[in-house]
Amino acid sequence: MYDEFGLPCLGKQTVDYFGMPIIKDLFSPFERLQLMAKTPLERAELVLVRAYEKSYEEKTEKDKQKISHAFRVSNCLETEEEKIVALFHEGPEEGIIQLKDLSDLGLSQEGLEAIEVLMSDEKRYPNYVDFIKALISSKNLIALRVKKASLLDKNNQIINDSNLDANEKKQIIQKRNRYIERIEMTIQMIQLETLKEKIALQEASICPSI
Repeated sequence: MYDEFGLPCLGKQTVDYFGMPIIKDLFSPFERLQLMAKTPLERAELVLVRAYEKSYEEKTEKDKQKISHAFRVSNCLETEEEKIVALFHEGPEEGIIQLKDLSDLGLSQEGLEAIEVLMSDEKRYPNYVDFIKALISSKNLIALRVKKASLLDKNNQIINDSNLDANEKKQIIQKRNRYIERIEMTIQMIQLETLKEKIALQEASICPSI
């Protein structure tokens, strides 16, 4: 059995994958065949790089920092899903990548919701404090972990920024550290609540009510 490009199909999943609009738009048939051997994270990385290249014909230093920041944050996280969300946490490249594309790439509903939460800072909240409050209220662990890693990475970049003096760097880092602390406290609270729920379920299964 062969697809519309004359490439062998190994099953329905292969046909669906080759028909994905984002993949068809960014990759040649041969490249798409190569993508089949990649992990979901590797495919997401390649999609991001290709979309980035398509978005910026002449890349400024800010553009380069944006994609390098995404990869650094991704590398700091543990699970594959967190790493994929981190790649796109500041918004899909110039409208080329849609949330549906990320869903087709295998991102879960929680992962998609995490990206929506992380993308909302400039759209909905002109005040950054309000965005942090909304992020915390979402209780989306993936979004919280990605944002924490993102802020830590930006702190590291501030340290190496030659355009800022020592006092400016100190003020920016102190402000970000307050956000990081609030996010970390929320992560710990959610984890504690989850643990309590698991213990309660275990106790209920061991000693069912009569």
